[in-house]
Amino acid sequence: MEYLYEHINLGNVLLVAVITLLWLFHLTSKHRFKKDYPPGPNGLPFLGVLPFLTSRPDKKILEWSMKYGDVMSLPFADNSIVVLSSLSSIIEGPVRQGLNFANRPWSFFHDRVLKRNGIAMLDYSEEWLEQRRFTMSTLKTFGLGKTSLTNQVVEEVEYFAEGMRKVNGNFKKGRVLILEMNGNIIARLAFGRRFDITEKGFMSFFAQMTESYADASFPLQLSVFVPWTHHFHPFRKPLRDCEKLHEMMQDQVTEEIKRHKETFDPASESRDFIDEYLKKILELKDCDEKHLYTEKMLMFIIRDFFVAGVETIASTITWAILILANRPNVQKQLVKEISEVVGSKTVDKNYRQKMPYTQAFLTEVMRYRTVLPLGVPRVTTKDTRLGKYMIPKGTTVVENLYGVHNHPSNWDKPYEFIPERHLEDGKFVKNPNIIPFGLGARYCMGQKLAEINCFIIVVSILQRFHVEHDDLMQYEDVKELGLVQIVPEEANVKLTER
Repeated sequence: MEYLYEHINLGNVLLVAVITLLWLFHLTSKHRFKKDYPPGPNGLPFLGVLPFLTSRPDKKILEWSMKYGDVMSLPFADNSIVVLSSLSSIIEGPVRQGLNFANRPWSFFHDRVLKRNGIAMLDYSEEWLEQRRFTMSTLKTFGLGKTSLTNQVVEEVEYFAEGMRKVNGNFKKGRVLILEMNGNIIARLAFGRRFDITEKGFMSFFAQMTESYADASFPLQLSVFVPWTHHFHPFRKPLRDCEKLHEMMQDQVTEEIKRHKETFDPASESRDFIDEYLKKILELKDCDEKHLYTEKMLMFIIRDFFVAGVETIASTITWAILILANRPNVQKQLVKEISEVVGSKTVDKNYRQKMPYTQAFLTEVMRYRTVLPLGVPRVTTKDTRLGKYMIPKGTTVVENLYGVHNHPSNWDKPYEFIPERHLEDGKFVKNPNIIPFGLGARYCMGQKLAEINCFIIVVSILQRFHVEHDDLMQYEDVKELGLVQIVPEEANVKLTER
């Protein structure tokens, strides 16, 4: 009887397993057999395309899009996502039908790490619209509208320069200073102050975050496409470590807000983002809309500033430095333009329009090394027609920014770094196929600020340093796709004073 009982149990387990697998296969394929559902590779039963993605899903997805079209579907276990790989499909979908693509999918990063809160991860709602409108307006005032912030960015570059001198220009040792520089730029905007060398606690989060994203790069990506994988080893530990780190940072931001309130004076001119937000809370305290503005939401928005702005801009600057080290002729042309237009003066945003080669260089950096290659995934809020295809409500949709930036139909020699492709008759020409910040209702609201900061930082660094390396050309590709495309740790670059 005991033998029979064990075999009955084993049979039950196998039966449940088979039923579960068949159910998963049904969920994955139920849309794919419809004539008006986007085409794509079939993959393997139950697993979909997972086994074929390799360490560079961005390259593989571009390869598939060239076969199946700029609107295609990819099966992942019990999930099927739709990938948009052309400017025209993104404009027709997330831009012209923005509200139909305005929600976020469930994933460990969205829901457990970022708590599905703040502007980045809230689904489309009255609350999200109100917070986004307020934040964009305030960013224009305190970011784009004040020359003082421009001066503060230059100050942070000088702190970076001092740090590089202390490590004799060894960028491998000093690259963490790029993270701290960007962290302090955002801290000035949000908190009205910077963190000095004695306050390493808060700044240390950003280096830890880079390491955490690197350790959890595959699990984080996988949890977007197959959400339930976060339960399983070996994905669980790196994801939980990432979650704990963000919780610690959120606690730190909360403490900063409490400290800030001790000197907050609603009758005085706002010093920073927190002051402006606290005034809004007071303004609405007796109104029906008061629930839209809370200190908790303030914490999440500032958290979003740091999560979205520190690593992405730092990676863009770091890629620019590595690219310059490998291309002395490009660096020579940049320095020539900087010398002719800016000289030894302090650079500000008004110089951008007078410096076409610098604009072309930074634009090509953002194309050549797309920092967020698959953007931030969205979910359809209703059944949506996109060209000849019907995308069902609740479908995860990805803007394939890497694909737009590297498709041969858009670019001659897409895998080569050519700033001149953005120049005509010596003038900078903006190509519509450059979309590193995404498009549509949920495009990155910090785009303008990020572009200006990158310009000021790169010009300020080249006013102070020559970028070089002692070896042969440094490896400048990405070995493994993560949430953010990070420069390889072994990159051996030196900054020497001019």
